[in-house]
Amino acid sequence: MTQEQKDIISIEVGEVDTDGLRLWRTRQAVDQAKQRMEFQSTSLDTIMARATQALSWSVTVSCAFLALGAAQGFIWTLLIVGLFGAVTTICALVVLKPSGWVPPIQTPEWFLETKLSNELEITEYIARSYQTGIQENRKRITYCSRWLMASWCGFAMMPILAILVHVITKK
Repeated sequence: MTQEQKDIISIEVGEVDTDGLRLWRTRQAVDQAKQRMEFQSTSLDTIMARATQALSWSVTVSCAFLALGAAQGFIWTLLIVGLFGAVTTICALVVLKPSGWVPPIQTPEWFLETKLSNELEITEYIARSYQTGIQENRKRITYCSRWLMASWCGFAMMPILAILVHVITKK
């Protein structure tokens, strides 16, 4: 291959270090972080919806069991249903408590008063802000997931133990 042919063949490689790869990487980091935050937000919304379902089903089933137990005078059955209904409700309410969510956004004032001197530095700062939010929000999602699981376990155990206690005590 001659030198002239080598000059004609050019492969587009996109940005390179000397042409602004750092800015491109930073923009990619912000874009990926936005997608991750959207996923986390959707995940938390799903967990909260399931906690709401656990709460509503718990109230419905508890009321039915309590009405049946009260009509028949089944004191021990009422206590078990009341206890596990309360456990389910408390766990679901812990999930629904609005706290611990970090939105990785800057205030307009921050942009107006920042001492950072160029787009690259500002974009890097925003990317780091997203990373902090992602890490903090992961804690909230894990926390809510555990409480949701406890809520559903309490809900699942309620009728099983109520029936078991009723069979054993007949009260």
